[in-house]
Amino acid sequence: MSNLKTILITQNDLLFIPKPLYIILSKYSNIDCVITLPPNIKSANFFDNSIKRLKTFGFNYFFHLTLLYLFNYILSKVPKSLRGHKFYSVNNVCKNFGVKHLNFSKINSKQSINFLKETSPDLIVSISAPQKFGKEILNLPKFGCMNVHGSLIPKFRGLQPSFWVLLMGEKFTGSTLHYMNEEIDGGKIIYQHKFKINDGDTQFTIIKKNKILAAILILRAILSITKNGKVKEFVNEISKGSYYTFPTKSDVLLFLERGKRFF
Repeated sequence: MSNLKTILITQNDLLFIPKPLYIILSKYSNIDCVITLPPNIKSANFFDNSIKRLKTFGFNYFFHLTLLYLFNYILSKVPKSLRGHKFYSVNNVCKNFGVKHLNFSKINSKQSINFLKETSPDLIVSISAPQKFGKEILNLPKFGCMNVHGSLIPKFRGLQPSFWVLLMGEKFTGSTLHYMNEEIDGGKIIYQHKFKINDGDTQFTIIKKNKILAAILILRAILSITKNGKVKEFVNEISKGSYYTFPTKSDVLLFLERGKRFF
């Protein structure tokens, strides 16, 4: 299959998504559309999301993250003629490659589902999409829906895997490309890439490494399907793994007590 009509679904992130998205679009020209969703899983309300992070992670984390976002937001508004080939938003990257970019508040809304049906993609890939896909979307593409998760599943399924691998003192982590089903991070495994957690690694550096790996694994899967019409699948033994939710304030205090760092 020479042309694999693909839709990428991600979130409006300014820190981690633009670079892997640039890698994907620079290597594969048949991305039909990039869809972005609000970055908060439960609410599109930026204020509520910010207050939750402030209460959970503390002022230093919140202040540092806010500065990074503001810096990238300002740079994302700078004309390309001044910023050159540096991209600070999903929209910057999509415009550079002439790829359609759409925003939806809910991926399972009637509007979103109708668009996906009309587009009829061969493959849908999630890279940090913060919402669970419903059965109607999962069953839509010929080659299914794939997701990249920032851990070596079945271990550390769920939310904030970069936080939990550091807290639990893991020596290695990595990225997993897997098929999506109705269970979070529960589909069959396609590819995994493992790397060592270095002494100087922070949650920020681990996320950045995993997002670059995400682009590599996605391109590898696209190449396999276009050449062979399929990818290899491996059983995801979730009964032998672990699942984590969003950290609590006490989890964050323990994280800091153990000498772990966010940035």
